[in-house]
Parts: sequence; structure tokens; C-alpha cells
Amino acid sequence: MIWTDNSLDYISYVNHFAHHKGRVGGGVAVLVLNKLTSKTVNTHSTKTVSAVWTKINLGKYKPVIICCLYHPPLADNSKTQDYIIGTLLKLSKSHPNTKYLITGDFNKLDVKNISEQFGLRNIVNFSTRGDAMLDLMLTDMEDYKTPTKLAPLASNDHCCIILDGKPV
Repeated sequence: MIWTDNSLDYISYVNHFAHHKGRVGGGVAVLVLNKLTSKTVNTHSTKTVSAVWTKINLGKYKPVIICCLYHPPLADNSKTQDYIIGTLLKLSKSHPNTKYLITGDFNKLDVKNISEQFGLRNIVNFSTRGDAMLDLMLTDMEDYKTPTKLAPLASNDHCCIILDGKPV
């Protein structure tokens, strides 16, 4: 919950979450403003990848499915690639005319085949942890340009990323 500056009104969010499997604590989440209609369409948690896929309906605009994922540094890359491709294939059949944004900590995962197969492009063009670009934003939405890099929060060593764009 985030309190506004000028009143006692508050903004609340619906939390779509997937816990990390085999670890104490942690996970991935997509937080959606409670005024928007959203639902979790897929969650997955293995030692290879944790992911939550959330469909958001934006009224007169095309719906968007946002995936937040974590791919551990030593995880099997081919298993994660297969999972992402399989999930995108299933979702594109069951949710036609939907746009996608896949974001999170990819570590050393090669996303070239995923991007080419589904017409996605990475819009992050800066380092996100030290000198490395580990956090990506893959999307098929043309209106999204380069996101803004912010400093890490609290004790996190990854930067925060803000993405502004026009609804599709």
C-alpha cells in the first residue's frame, strides 16, 4: 500500500506471486493497481525458474500479459528457455490479441531464440547490477521505448527500472 502526499486516500495493489522453490523466502511478483482487472494466468516454480504471468485488462486497449521471472545464475538455461517458449505458445493460443512484457532477472539466459520466435525485443540498454545487464524487459509493444534506471532499493544490488508507455 502506498499513501498519497495530500490526503488519507491510498493506492492499493493486487499481488500476483510465485514463491522460489527449494529456497527459504523470495519469489517473483507482479503488482497491479486495484482499479485494473487482472488475473494470474500461469505460475511456475522450480530450481530452474520462478515465474508469474498476469493478464491485465486495460479497457478499450489490448490486454497485456506481464511475466516476472527469476532465472538463477547456475540454473539450466535450456529448461528455462523451453519453459518460456512453451508458456508463450500456450498463452498465445488461449489469449489471442494480447501483448506481452516479460521482465525479471535473467542472469546469463540467452533470450535470442525466444525474442526471434515471438517478435520480442529487449528495451533495457543499461547495466542493472554492477557492470552487467541481468534484468531485461522483453516486449512486443512498439510504444515502449527505453526505460529509466533508478538506484537500488534498500540492500538490493540490482537497480530499479521504471517503464512508461502509452497503452496499446
